[in-house]
Amino acid sequence: MYFQVAQKNTSQESLNAITTFLIELPSVLPNSKILPMNVVSTINAKTGVVSLVVNSVDSLYYCVLPYLESSNMYTRKAIYFKL
Repeated sequence: MYFQVAQKNTSQESLNAITTFLIELPSVLPNSKILPMNVVSTINAKTGVVSLVVNSVDSLYYCVLPYLESSNMYTRKAIYFKL
């Protein structure tokens, strides 16, 4: 299980902002012993697309998932997210 965000490498400021946002997401377990969120960056040399990936299950469950659940989604993906 992982969470991924991909952007063209020309959007470095956006990538930095997304990384900062993800790292600063609060945990639903304050003072917990889960590891801090680790955002890994990889680049596809052919396409120039940078992927930011969070693959820690604890970070996904206690930080990213609560944020997504509290947000309104207005796309078809919202249906799949609720499944």
